[in-house]
Amino acid sequence: MFIHSAMSSPIASDRLQFPGVDLIPKGMSRRLTAPLRSSLGCALAALDQAEITVPDGIHYGTGLGCLTDTEAFIREIDTNEGGLLSPTSFMRSTHNTVAGLLALALKATGPNLTYSQGLFSLHGALLSARLHFLEDQQARVLAGASDEYIPLLDDLANTLLPSLTKVVRPELREGAGFVVLGSVQGVIPVRITEVWTGSADLAPRVMHGPMDLVILGPHWPKGPLPHSPAGCRTIHQQELSGVHQSVPAQSLVHAVDLIRSGEVSSVWISDREQDRAGLIHVERC
Repeated sequence: MFIHSAMSSPIASDRLQFPGVDLIPKGMSRRLTAPLRSSLGCALAALDQAEITVPDGIHYGTGLGCLTDTEAFIREIDTNEGGLLSPTSFMRSTHNTVAGLLALALKATGPNLTYSQGLFSLHGALLSARLHFLEDQQARVLAGASDEYIPLLDDLANTLLPSLTKVVRPELREGAGFVVLGSVQGVIPVRITEVWTGSADLAPRVMHGPMDLVILGPHWPKGPLPHSPAGCRTIHQQELSGVHQSVPAQSLVHAVDLIRSGEVSSVWISDREQDRAGLIHVERC
């Protein structure tokens, strides 16, 4: 799967501008929370960079969905004490909100699929995009993932994980990353050659071939992978973007940027959650 463009954005409510925020229809933008604006802006910026008006499909992943609107909807239920509820917060609290809003903004009528598989949500979206290309080899599709942060996550961590101090517990953050995929090569052709999820014990067998850099997700221990070749660099993504369920999407964009800058030519992105692992391989063609 060739990558036309790649764009990532941290989602932070105290920032005034996000990539592509000016591309969101004004009427829609006014009704969105800051995290939703950032996710949509990031996706639209990737399409704009690829000079694509309407993608042939949207394949999206999110671990926890639209938390800001979910919390607002739950609080509204409590406040109304069984009374009638406004549908707005409910409609924007579902996991497929971002993909749906993108379809509305772009008037996109192609396949529109959302995957929610924790840290491996992006992997589901990329595998879905691969299936799309099996049906239409000339398609150009949007794929990505985003997740939000709300203070309630810290409260839950304090309640559910009281033995972990703030020094041990990683900082919870949020972010988004989107790529435009298609069969036409760009100025500096970069492609995804492997997307895999499975048992963490099997991951070393999947990682093969030249390996200039390994980007590790937030649940890998510090230091290089024990099975990475000598001379292979290692980056821990949480040091760049904090910890959230869409870290793999930001790692993918970071890998594309490094390849196109000429720093590396082959990157493996490795994420782990308990006994499961996810791998993405990106290379310069």
